[in-house]
Amino acid sequence: MILAAATIVAGSGPAAAEDESDYTVVLKESVTNVDSTAAAQGKEYGFKLSSTYEHALKGYSGTMTDSEAAQLGADPAVDFIAPERAFTLAEDEADDTEPPAVTGFLPTWWLRVGGTPQEAAANGQEITVNTAVIDTGIDSTHPDLNVVGGVDCSSGTAVEVTPVDLNGHGTMVAGVIAAKNNTFGVIGTAYGAPLWSVRVMTDGGTISEAALLCAADWVVSTRTDADPQNDIQVANISIGGPGQDQGNCGNGVDPLHKMICQGSQEGVTWTVAAGNAASDFSATIPATYDEVLTATAMADYDGRPGGKATPICSGGSVPSPDDQLANFSNFATQSADVAHTVAAPGVCITSTFPGGLYNTAHGTSFSSPAVAGSVARCIYSGVCQGDGQSVMNAFLATVEGYNQENQQYGFIGDPLRPASGQYFGYLTTTALCD
Repeated sequence: MILAAATIVAGSGPAAAEDESDYTVVLKESVTNVDSTAAAQGKEYGFKLSSTYEHALKGYSGTMTDSEAAQLGADPAVDFIAPERAFTLAEDEADDTEPPAVTGFLPTWWLRVGGTPQEAAANGQEITVNTAVIDTGIDSTHPDLNVVGGVDCSSGTAVEVTPVDLNGHGTMVAGVIAAKNNTFGVIGTAYGAPLWSVRVMTDGGTISEAALLCAADWVVSTRTDADPQNDIQVANISIGGPGQDQGNCGNGVDPLHKMICQGSQEGVTWTVAAGNAASDFSATIPATYDEVLTATAMADYDGRPGGKATPICSGGSVPSPDDQLANFSNFATQSADVAHTVAAPGVCITSTFPGGLYNTAHGTSFSSPAVAGSVARCIYSGVCQGDGQSVMNAFLATVEGYNQENQQYGFIGDPLRPASGQYFGYLTTTALCD
């Protein structure tokens, strides 16, 4: 249900007898002070204000009855009101086998997308592209990660913190993006890149839309403040929830989509997980938004094409064959979604874990950060430049060109070896981004 000023009829029952729900209120651009407007509206209409946003859009989140929302929707300062949605991690499952030894370990997934032992041995220069991990947090003490700062948005309000991760998911995502190129541990696609932790999961394991809106707003704020050193260029979201791309960057209907679009215009490239329901991601947000790079998952067990390896871990209850689409991965079917879909390894992914440890897991949660790191590499090399949409276009063209020129590179399920009615995209690469 979307509540807009032109269509609201105030409820007639007593507000005290109604159940309350969480809503996002988007204010009109003419509003000059979000905090004072939100406070005044909360006092006038009687709802509880929780969070405000002013960088990616002007608005706030609050808890109110349907009647209060209806009355608020008619306020001349309000653009639209939308009920908040719930989100979950795009994680398939943890592996039940012991992870491999990680002294100088080169993950097979890293080799599969263009990494080489020679590159690792050269101790190449760190990829200095600021990258945000919107997730469960990052263990900032992990010696294999370059965590430079972050905020906790789990309450819906950004609080500057020393990043921690009580779950482990975000630290694994961070390692796939940017684990250092050193003599121990694993290595990420954009090794050594400065990481910004944006925690959105509560201690109880929930992720609210207010938390995601807070995260997106904070990421965009780094692009508009006076400090050029903290400008986030790539932001990864390995999280999903119910929803559709209703067009026009969500204007009038979808505050999260509106924020994503504003971030893209400000120079943020968003990478997101397709999800793990083995279904069309057109009903999953943010995966279905046209302004994000959506990552599907494929399986690799030996770091090279050819499909000759056996699984190196359980890979789920029925392991996907080597160099084939991951059997849990969501996919695209609609032309608009096909246009922003790319694939990456997502089975048996070994990465960093809290406490200075390493772990193995599966899911598009981990194919998405492989794409994020590849994008950061592309930006660092100068191949990908401009705003978020320009970077996306350059990256997708680079990946497609490499796959077309090296047709043995991909996997069963890519556009050269398609799965009927299911689009998984070309396999990401770092090979042309140096």
